[in-house]
Amino acid sequence: MMVANLVNAKKLYTVVIVDDAPEFLEMASQLVNDHPNLAVLGTATSGEQAIAELLTLSPDVLIIDVNMAGIDGFETARRALAILPQVRVIIMSAYEEVPYASLARQVGASAFIAKRELSAERIWGILGVAHGVNVHVIPQGVTTSIPPWGALCRVMLHRFHLPINKL
Repeated sequence: MMVANLVNAKKLYTVVIVDDAPEFLEMASQLVNDHPNLAVLGTATSGEQAIAELLTLSPDVLIIDVNMAGIDGFETARRALAILPQVRVIIMSAYEEVPYASLARQVGASAFIAKRELSAERIWGILGVAHGVNVHVIPQGVTTSIPPWGALCRVMLHRFHLPINKL
C-alpha cells in the first residue's frame, strides 16, 4: 500500500482507494488530491490488502471498486465496516447496473458511484459522506424521487457551510 505524506491533516478528510487497476488508482488519487479538503492516505490493489492495512491507516472514507480479484468490493466493504464502523464506504464500478446500488446499501456503504462519474462534483459528495450524510446515487435512466446529484451536493454544502461556488 502506498502512503501519501499529509500536510495539515487536521483539515483533511483522509481517503483510501481500492481498485485492481493501477492506472485508475493513479487517476483517482490525483482527482481526490486536487480537492483542498481531501487527501489520499493510501491505495490498495485488492480487498485483502485494504483490510490488512485498515486499522493502521484509519481513513475517513474508503472508496472500493466492485470487481476485483480475490474478495470483491461488497465483501471488502462488509469486512471494513466490521473492523472500522466509523469509516464511510463508497462503492464504485465501471458497470452501472441497478443491483450494484442496492447491494451497496445492503452491505452498509454510504454511496454508490459509477467510475465514469467520478469528478470534482462527486468529491464534494464524498465530503458529505465523510460527515455521515448517506447519499445513494441512482444510475442514469432510473426514475426516483431523490433529487439530482447536484442538488444533493448543494444541500450538503449548505449544511456544512462549504462554499457553493467551488462546484
